[in-house]
Amino acid sequence: MNWWHYLILANLYLAMFYGFYLLLLRKETYFMLNRVYLVSAAILSFFIPMIQSEWVQNLFITQKVQRTIYYLDPGSIYQVSPQADQGFTMAQFFTTVYWAVAMLLLARLFYRFVKLKRLIQSEENGQAFSFFGRIKVDENLPEKEVIRQHEQLHARHLHSADVLLFEALTILNWFNPAIYLYRKSIKHNHEFMADQNAISFGADKSDYAMLLLSQQMGVQPNTLVNSFFNQSLLKQRIMMLHKNPSKKSALLKYGLSAPLFGLMLVFTSATVSREKTILKITAQINSDEPLREVAVNLTPQVNVLPSSPVELKLPITITEKLKGKVV
Repeated sequence: MNWWHYLILANLYLAMFYGFYLLLLRKETYFMLNRVYLVSAAILSFFIPMIQSEWVQNLFITQKVQRTIYYLDPGSIYQVSPQADQGFTMAQFFTTVYWAVAMLLLARLFYRFVKLKRLIQSEENGQAFSFFGRIKVDENLPEKEVIRQHEQLHARHLHSADVLLFEALTILNWFNPAIYLYRKSIKHNHEFMADQNAISFGADKSDYAMLLLSQQMGVQPNTLVNSFFNQSLLKQRIMMLHKNPSKKSALLKYGLSAPLFGLMLVFTSATVSREKTILKITAQINSDEPLREVAVNLTPQVNVLPSSPVELKLPITITEKLKGKVV
């Protein structure tokens, strides 16, 4: 499996996992489970393509057929020549574009880290955010203790680690719209969890909603931090504050992701890579040495050694008797 084959499968699974979340889980109030699902789905999407089940592969192997093939034309001459230079191919073009955009996004991430360092060191008024264990809450803010409880949950649950994970995945999968939806959804869940914690601390839902509205002109200072005053999430946060808790029966929906995981494993194992590699072997063949009689068992991956018997493993056995010389 080459890099592109792997990347396509991983992004296909990313989209499938997110589709499941969008259809069944997004509106549930089990925010911790939603967080676990999103993070696990993103990570598993990149591990599943590397898992090959021999049992599943055997289901897709056809009945074994044994044949003996004789080639007796002594006048045939075979010439092995290197592949002609095709110049700058489309595959090389797409590879160049892919890595160029990825490098630009990586540079942007480093720039955000620089801005984050400046933000943490600044004494700007009205700040309320956290990054890992670092919490900054302006002492002049109303309900500062409630806000602090909100930010402490972000710090305790390492929400910043999720943010950095999806920033890294965005760099590698920038062409996939699903990864941006993941990034948005994980931030939503972070805020829902922290708001829920603040309410459990003793804040009234209506007063808490008014606190959010009173700062609606606030702008998130940096996408890497968990900001209390995040205008883009304001509507969803207030709606979730007043949403009734999900029923326990909704937990069954999370179990339905197991068959989806199994389906992906089957698809990966049943997928056969049809890559063809042209080997430049002209210089490795002794033109004065006749070909031997060779018994070959074929497998999907072949390592060719000049003038040596090759043993591979596929259902078809071929016996070749060739006479002549390779030019």
